[in-house]
Amino acid sequence: MVADADRSDRVFILIALVAFWPGVAATRRTRHSQPVGVVLAVAILVLGWILTWIYVRKASSTFDRLSAHLLDEVAR
Repeated sequence: MVADADRSDRVFILIALVAFWPGVAATRRTRHSQPVGVVLAVAILVLGWILTWIYVRKASSTFDRLSAHLLDEVAR
């Protein structure tokens, strides 16, 4: 659970960055690159998709078997 809390803190860090230090979020590493805030926002979206995919795979494999086993025990 601690690792999940650490990941969700990244979203709040981005929000705080944009709210309190918008100049930092607007900075660019090079003249033609994307602003730091855009890169962080895309990274958070990608991380959300990856975590969802991991959870769905885990739920489909482990939790479905555990649910079926529990229902068999309750039916007895």
